[in-house]
Amino acid sequence: MFNIGMGELFFIVLLTLVVVGPERLPKIMREFGRIVRQIRLVVNEFTNQFGDELQSFQELQEPIQELQQLANDINPVKQVTKIAVNMDAKADAASTARSSAPIAAPAARTNDASAPPALVKPTAAFRSPPPKTADNPMKIIARAKKRRGDSAPTASRNVS
Repeated sequence: MFNIGMGELFFIVLLTLVVVGPERLPKIMREFGRIVRQIRLVVNEFTNQFGDELQSFQELQEPIQELQQLANDINPVKQVTKIAVNMDAKADAASTARSSAPIAAPAARTNDASAPPALVKPTAAFRSPPPKTADNPMKIIARAKKRRGDSAPTASRNVS
């Protein structure tokens, strides 16, 4: 509790013995024990009382938290945000499903309108091109110079 070691405790007892004397030391030790016991009782009583009050406070907090949850549930801004997020997720799922699903071929001119259209796999023309890999920076600079028509080297020229 007070982080006192055996050596320090021995020093305190020896100092008390010298200051108080051997005849009054037992009486002082008994009084010190009573004081420590009373302090412990007061601390325990305070802790129990504080715990009871804290528990009643926590019981009052539960309805408040439920009301806050209900307020959040009916908050129009949060409702619109929630709906928008759900719609975005559905749109993303639908677009990925469309890109991987086969495309319906145009129906042949028949009189039977209930016939389902034939499914055709997407061709290369409908697929997105593969991502380009990074080129060497020197090649990029050379291509840019060619496009500009700047074929002369960029080194300094001797003017005579």
